[in-house]
Amino acid sequence: MSLWTWFKKNGLKKHAKANTNDSVLDLNVQYNDVNTAVKLCNRLERLYSNKERLTDDYNQLIRYISTIQEIEALPRQKLKEFETLLETYCDALQQKESVKDLLKDKTQAVALEQYEVTIPEVIQNLKDYEENQRLVRSDMNYLEGEKSELVYQRQRLIKTQKTIKGMTIALVCIFSLIAVVLTTLLSVFHKDILLIGVVFAAVIVFLGFWLYIFRRYVLHELKKNVRLQKRAVELMNKTKLKFVANEQYLSYIYKKYHVKNSEILEYQWEKYEENRKAKSKITKISSHILSLEDSIEDLVKIYQLGDPKFIIKHVRWLAYKKTRQEELRSQEEKKALLKKQIELHENDMKLISHLILEIKEKDTTSDQRVALAIQQNLADNQLQLQMNLDKT
Repeated sequence: MSLWTWFKKNGLKKHAKANTNDSVLDLNVQYNDVNTAVKLCNRLERLYSNKERLTDDYNQLIRYISTIQEIEALPRQKLKEFETLLETYCDALQQKESVKDLLKDKTQAVALEQYEVTIPEVIQNLKDYEENQRLVRSDMNYLEGEKSELVYQRQRLIKTQKTIKGMTIALVCIFSLIAVVLTTLLSVFHKDILLIGVVFAAVIVFLGFWLYIFRRYVLHELKKNVRLQKRAVELMNKTKLKFVANEQYLSYIYKKYHVKNSEILEYQWEKYEENRKAKSKITKISSHILSLEDSIEDLVKIYQLGDPKFIIKHVRWLAYKKTRQEELRSQEEKKALLKKQIELHENDMKLISHLILEIKEKDTTSDQRVALAIQQNLADNQLQLQMNLDKT
């Protein structure tokens, strides 16, 4: 039985089940099918590429495991010194990350950086202007209220003036009527009207005098109301000018610093100060981290533990005994799994390599197009194919 027949019955079914998403083979193929040959070549190239990737991962894993084992094999005193250095390095990294979390909006910080010298003075001036604007607005509200009150008082005074005028006319009419009555009593009926006339005259004089005084008072209040309204309008105009000037300055400052009030600007300035201090602290920590990295590299070279950069990269796992042991167990499991995957890829590559060779040898086409397609598609992997064949 040929390898092709065996592969269709056994290997292909197993291969198709294990590689459902990447299956390129068909059970009903012939030796002289160019498409089948090309698909097999492509499959071999993918297997080779995957195997190379898995092999690199496997070698890195071996390197990682060896490093952990070498660290564990250090004498107690050296191990303690090494762990202390790595723990200090981890703490420095953690401290740097925590300080980075304190950094706020960098865009606004950059915007404030160019005004760093003048910002405190600007904030104080802005507070003064906002307080002044609050007082000006309060004055405007007060003057508006006072003006409304004066208008209302003027309307009342005008009504009172009209009432006094009506009362005066009524008093004159009453006086005239009573005078006619008294005159009639005196001339027609010859009655004594002296007492009545005196009383009537006294009442008329009193009422007339009272109306005169009250009318003068109303006129005085009207003139005073006019003066007060004029004064209120002048004060309102001055206050409005001051309000507009303050508003223009505040709008300019708000637009310049992209804020809505002095509290926001002060808050952003505080955050900028915090960011600046945090950046300064990060710079110091970064310098300390570089110094620790140099110390780690020196110690790794002295203890011959491999590549210092590799250890620094995995320092969070290598610094503590418990994490090293957990990581060692985990990496051993990954190592076994990778090894199994590599072996499966090698077996598949051997099987497909033999199959490609058999198809190439049994090419019965007149122009050898199957063999030519195989040669073209495996131009880059010809040596690898030959090596796989030699191994078998």
